[in-house]
Amino acid sequence: MVASEEEVKTIMRILREYWPETMIEMMLRQVWELVGEHSENVSLKDTIQMMIKDIENEFMNKEKNVRETE
Repeated sequence: MVASEEEVKTIMRILREYWPETMIEMMLRQVWELVGEHSENVSLKDTIQMMIKDIENEFMNKEKNVRETE
């Protein structure tokens, strides 16, 4: 079963409490490369991808906000 969008947001919020976003992104990419890409568990793959998308969206929003304030 794929994690819901709300569950992914909660997981990501917890991760952000403990680690910088750059570390979270690197960790998730490694999880994808070592586990997700090779797994037959579609739910696991989808959940990892949702987490990666969440962190990418956060970076894009921060970059957009920086450009708007310049």
